[in-house]
Amino acid sequence: DFAVDNFRSKTQLLLVWFGFLCFFARYLSSGFRPRGATVCSGSGFGCKIAQSVFNWVVLMLLLSLIGIVYFISVGSGNDVYRRSYLDIVVGVAGVVIFLILPHQIQFSTAVLSTTDDMESWYNDFFEVLFIILATLTLVCQCLNAARLSFSDEFIGSNKFLSRILAGSNARDEMKFKSAAVFKVNRMLENAYNLHQPPTHSRRRVHEGTHELALINFTKVTDKTELVGGFKWAWKSFLTGDLKTREGIWLHTRLIAGLMAQLLFSIIAIIFLSTIWHSVIGRYKDDTTYCSISFNPESCYAPEIDGTSLGIAACTDIMFEGDGCDGSKIDIVSNVELFNLTCQFIPPNP
Repeated sequence: DFAVDNFRSKTQLLLVWFGFLCFFARYLSSGFRPRGATVCSGSGFGCKIAQSVFNWVVLMLLLSLIGIVYFISVGSGNDVYRRSYLDIVVGVAGVVIFLILPHQIQFSTAVLSTTDDMESWYNDFFEVLFIILATLTLVCQCLNAARLSFSDEFIGSNKFLSRILAGSNARDEMKFKSAAVFKVNRMLENAYNLHQPPTHSRRRVHEGTHELALINFTKVTDKTELVGGFKWAWKSFLTGDLKTREGIWLHTRLIAGLMAQLLFSIIAIIFLSTIWHSVIGRYKDDTTYCSISFNPESCYAPEIDGTSLGIAACTDIMFEGDGCDGSKIDIVSNVELFNLTCQFIPPNP
């Protein structure tokens, strides 16, 4: 279903897919390094390679076995062709087993653990996330059950029911037909405009329709339309023009990948912001500065036989900043040059 879009609700399929990602991150992440399962206990390169291969094989088996059971059970009832209440019951049972019960039953095995051995915020985050996913998935199952309670003719005759019970595939097919109608209408409109005589001409035009079409086509050869690009694609996706006007079918796996990228970007931004805030907070109290300002008009630059010594004496110097209090400021590093200069500077320049 995920490969060929053979489903009724695209929203439910995305919820099932993200639910499995969250289930793996919370309960199956130990599959990368199974507890108590080691190939060898040495520290050599070959031993590390063997252990790494073993860990990835265990992860593959976990994703294959548990993933098949998860997607069949939780995704049940979302088929576009089957009409059975038993499928919906299986789907609800899958939601309860995989998304609700692990929070209530505490156990730990070599590859699966539901104990609260993580930090409190980590457990609270996944608990809230699983509650949201389970609630939305159960709502989709309720809509599937309501879909079976009415006939297709009755749903099609009621505008409200058709909006909430028609399903993603039915709505997408309707939008594709709208795109086909839009393209045909535009093609006919362009053909009609090409065969129209110029409206600004004062004399009667005796050219045939073929000549008019060639003349009008020559006039509009430089006419272009903006298509493609990041901004255009996102705008068309949000407004629905990709389906209703362009007739582009967005596969669910593509939307899932796009949502995963957006989710990962948000998490990465939050994570980097947290790290940056902690780094700034660590060095904020230890960072000091000292700003020195003076009035150039109160400075005196001594000279020897018309040659400046390169040093000036200034009064009314202001020190600002927490780094100036109680700190020793190295004004002159060359003591001999300082003593020589002081001989030529008046006491109060």
